Amino acid sequence: MNAELYSEYCAYVSKAVPKIAYSYKVPEYLLEEYCMDAFPAFEKNFDLSKACLKTYAIRIFKNIAIDMAKKAPVEEFNEAEYAAYISQEHQVILSDAIQCLSDASKWIVDSVLTGQAPIKKVKRHGGMEKTHIKKWLITKGWTMKKIDKCFSEIGQMLQEVAV
Repeated sequence: MNAELYSEYCAYVSKAVPKIAYSYKVPEYLLEEYCMDAFPAFEKNFDLSKACLKTYAIRIFKNIAIDMAKKAPVEEFNEAEYAAYISQEHQVILSDAIQCLSDASKWIVDSVLTGQAPIKKVKRHGGMEKTHIKKWLITKGWTMKKIDKCFSEIGQMLQEVAV
């Protein structure tokens, strides 16, 4: 077994498990058990010229894990309990990711989450508008370069967590 390949495989698969579990109504713990079982098939058939490692790892894992999960006896799936569990898991993941940000980026996130930053809902996007936060930061003495760097860091962190 190639330890480096296995490490990368597990990293990609572990991030995909919650989404696959939710999509196929399979308990997450069951899919996690199949992570190692699916690796030999991945290692045997992996060809970098056909697909990138992440795509191939998730595709192989999903196919094998779903087949195995369908064959395994499973207790009644409770979607509300699962949603609460996922919500807690995502909060922990997000909290950990926020701790990895620079102090300036952490301060922005904290200001938005605690309501210190003036946030306006935007109808066309249904979310928060960065322009209002940027203007507010400028009034606090921040430079555009620092603001853009922090927003970039926060955006990158959110993309990594969203996988």
